[in-house]
Amino acid sequence: MKELIANLMRAVQLEADLTGKEKEEDERLIEEKEKRIANLKVWGAGIFRLVVMGEIKKGKSSFINAMLGVENLVPVSSNVATSTIFKIHYGKQRGYRVYFRASSGKSPMDITEHDLASFGTEDGNPGNEKQVDFIEVICPAPLLRSGIVIIDTPGLGGVIKAHKTITYDYVPRADAVFFVTDSVESPIGALEIEYLKDILKITQNLYFVQTKTNAVDEEACAARKKNNLSILSRELGLPTNKIPYFTLDSELRFASQEDKDKEILAMSGYPQLMAFVNDVLQPNQQKYIAARALLLMQPVLTHIQEVLDIKKKLLEADSAEKQQEYKQEVEKNQKELLDWQKDELPKLQKGLKKGLQEIRLSASENCNRLRPGGEIQQEFEKMLQEARDAKSIVNIVEDINAKLPEFISRTKQEILQLIWTKVSILLADLAKKSDSATSTELDQTGDEQLNTMNIRQLRIVEMSSGYEKCRNVLIGGSVASGIGGLIGGLLGTIVAPGIGTFIGGKIGWATAALWGGIEAHRLQKKRDLETERNQAMGQLTQCFSKIYGDLQQIIQRVLSEVEYEVTERVEQYIRIRRDELEERKNEIKERALMGLDKKKKEEDELKRKRKVYDEIMQKIAARYKMLKTAPIVS
Repeated sequence: MKELIANLMRAVQLEADLTGKEKEEDERLIEEKEKRIANLKVWGAGIFRLVVMGEIKKGKSSFINAMLGVENLVPVSSNVATSTIFKIHYGKQRGYRVYFRASSGKSPMDITEHDLASFGTEDGNPGNEKQVDFIEVICPAPLLRSGIVIIDTPGLGGVIKAHKTITYDYVPRADAVFFVTDSVESPIGALEIEYLKDILKITQNLYFVQTKTNAVDEEACAARKKNNLSILSRELGLPTNKIPYFTLDSELRFASQEDKDKEILAMSGYPQLMAFVNDVLQPNQQKYIAARALLLMQPVLTHIQEVLDIKKKLLEADSAEKQQEYKQEVEKNQKELLDWQKDELPKLQKGLKKGLQEIRLSASENCNRLRPGGEIQQEFEKMLQEARDAKSIVNIVEDINAKLPEFISRTKQEILQLIWTKVSILLADLAKKSDSATSTELDQTGDEQLNTMNIRQLRIVEMSSGYEKCRNVLIGGSVASGIGGLIGGLLGTIVAPGIGTFIGGKIGWATAALWGGIEAHRLQKKRDLETERNQAMGQLTQCFSKIYGDLQQIIQRVLSEVEYEVTERVEQYIRIRRDELEERKNEIKERALMGLDKKKKEEDELKRKRKVYDEIMQKIAARYKMLKTAPIVS
């Protein structure tokens, strides 16, 4: 593994040497390179990221504790975890450390097990007011010794649906996912299927856990498993017998540990799970990492090959006739770019604006329940109308203060889901229209070594970033192909994290602070009932006016951000491609004026870089062959 990662790091440096990327001033390109290097370093250290996710109150944290054999390692109360991730890795001594968001200005802080609730539950840290980024958990469990890092994510459902965004920020980095459901509540539903389809775009190393088996009888447990497997098979297109699915009970696991009772342990289901982890997951750990590392570097390897071919072609243009042919080819590409900007770009921009406007109207209609005088305000006014004295008015106002945040959060998250879904469909449609045949598969490149390396056969599927897809067609290929791949990549880089970031940050609107002078209101004992009621209704209208206005602003802000990002990425692509084509024309001029010594020096330098590339590819291909001959166990 270390040799593979070292060679992939060499490839990153080679691309920079060939393209002058190290001097690139574009922050996006620098960021993409840094992300790629950071991922390679993580894999080079042998770290395998196992993400645990699922709806709230399904027993995710209890499952993790029982799998590691450590009670109360992460919080398992009925509280909903905040927008907080627990990262659990190996260490000789159990410990905890809180890391805060960069914007908070706070330094990491060591805490004890007793402090966990203060930072890692909704009751202790409502709305993540303490600005926790994640909590590091150090655990001496043998399972973690091989480099596995378990990431415990917030619940995906419930009122606090900003948690979905936090969870989705981590799923693209997952090497494998345990998806948790239970035996008690409803079977796997439509929203969970939606999550699972998204996960399968990132990694097919997806395993299912059904918890709380001892809370129902054996027949009900088996029926739930059968039903879930049927749903998964139908909706995800997976054969039932190929779905890794475990039925577990964490309480029985710890009861068996306390009583040293093997029969209870067998009933808990954990022996089967641990056999899978020990016999399948850990032995294949390095294969998973290698496959994802190869896939991450697919665009870089393709781009290096293309640049080397172009430079070779330029150096071989040793006559005026060949140089003219090469110049005409570049000018043809430049004309194609100009024609696309003139004819197709306006259509793309028009389609984007029209689609976003339709989404804006649809989202605004969803806000109507929270507009002044809307159905939610009417419901609260009905409560005020039924009050029989001033004291009752005050009690109702306090009750509204308690209930209103939930109403807002629920409506807000429905709007979030609507925008996320519709923007995803819009971008997918625009990508398809830009190029119906966009592909960045390694097996479609011109290099023989790359042709033999169909990394997708390793069952790894990942959302490529817009830049990575863009770079595959910067030199050669059609403009439409680049734009299509670029827009398709935006589904993962803009839509998933972006929308939730904007909407998720507004949970705290409906608080008592919006109610103006409640204390003064409480002290006016001489006011009559009607005056008290009218004052409360007036304050209620002001409150809903602010909420409705804020929602409208956020919808506008989110969709404007999407439009800006798409436009910016497309313009960046055109700018880079235009500059590179112009650079190729300049190189032709330089070639015509180049002396023999300079030509020889450039030819030798290109041969050296080609040799480095060939060495890298030979070693990578050897590693790939090993992966193919020792396939990942399902």
